[in-house]
Amino acid sequence: MAGGKKVAVCFILYVEVWVLDTALIFRPDMVARDPDVVDESFRQYAIEWGIPRVGRLFNEQGMPLSIALNALFPEKHPDVWKQFRSLVPKAPIIAHGINNSTELLPLGRGLDEQEAYIHRTLDLIEKDTGVRSHGMDKPKRYTPMPIHLGRPPPKAFTYSLDGMDSDILSRLTTKSGPLVLIPYPAVTVDMGQYLGALETTK
Repeated sequence: MAGGKKVAVCFILYVEVWVLDTALIFRPDMVARDPDVVDESFRQYAIEWGIPRVGRLFNEQGMPLSIALNALFPEKHPDVWKQFRSLVPKAPIIAHGINNSTELLPLGRGLDEQEAYIHRTLDLIEKDTGVRSHGMDKPKRYTPMPIHLGRPPPKAFTYSLDGMDSDILSRLTTKSGPLVLIPYPAVTVDMGQYLGALETTK
């Protein structure tokens, strides 16, 4: 590139667990169905087929991959997790909250409860994977984490995937040391378009 600059690409796969009847709505014409077989099946297909397929692909290509992991996934889907992890055993694990539907970052209940949630997420992931995550991407977009509000991050917490309003890497100086903010441009992915559509319909 011009001026000797380089572009860094980081592939992150979101490995998530949801609670029944809390799926994102991909087919609004089917929303009246109970149970919502169509939207639930999209998610289940991803868990049983999509996640192992991505693991095989990155393994075959010898490409690095990072995993944004809901803490409850290894417990809820142990066979899928073991199969996937065997394919990408060295992939860094990014803490991605407890689940993606009913156990989100407890916004509005004070910073102490939010910090407890972060620690619980890190502890659960370490218990079930043997890996202590060094970063986090919470399962709730467009809202700051306690570390962005002046609280120091947990020990060995070195980065956060919550830079929503920028495409530039930045760094916070905290009492626990530097914290890198890695941009997550949600508006460029399907999820961001979905959330944007929700905002315009309110």
